[in-house]
Amino acid sequence: MGGKGKEGQRWVTKRSGTNFSGFINDLGMEDVPCKDKKFSWFSSDGRSKSRLDRFLVSSNLVNLWGVVGQQIGDRDISDHCPIWLVVDKMDWDPKPFKFNNSWFQDKGFIGFVEKEWSGMNIYGHGDFVLKEKLRLLKIKLRWWNYNVFGKINLEVEEGVKEINALDNHSSDVEVESGVRRRANRKFWTNLKIRKTC
Repeated sequence: MGGKGKEGQRWVTKRSGTNFSGFINDLGMEDVPCKDKKFSWFSSDGRSKSRLDRFLVSSNLVNLWGVVGQQIGDRDISDHCPIWLVVDKMDWDPKPFKFNNSWFQDKGFIGFVEKEWSGMNIYGHGDFVLKEKLRLLKIKLRWWNYNVFGKINLEVEEGVKEINALDNHSSDVEVESGVRRRANRKFWTNLKIRKTC
């Protein structure tokens, strides 16, 4: 097993890594290979990174779904990156609509929804009218999110991209540490501004 390091940290030994691999094999699981990025976790100062997060998938599921790998995405406010299972055979249909609770923080949001809802003239049975109004409102909300609310999020997105670029290009740790600190500070400031809009 692992030994104790400084301040109670655990060291992972070669033997414990072998034990974990044996455990995965005994269960008939596969550690699906990563596409593109190698690491799924980054410390806030960028000095440490690891592949902590991963999919362990049964061999049967790999064959049934045609699993070809896992893709590590860009992180934002978390120190962990999102991970997607990449499959070859499954059709998961369109992405579902997601409502963003922070839209309520925008002063014009309720007025926009009320105006759009009352401006829709749909005729038919009540359930049909409701379904159609919700479908049309979803389209309008996507437009509003991108064209109105999305401009507030632009600075946050740029901050995320900058932090991810630093994660992907580690060179001089001391110089990068100052740049990373400024990027993190700017990102969190913009995130707080977005919450107050």
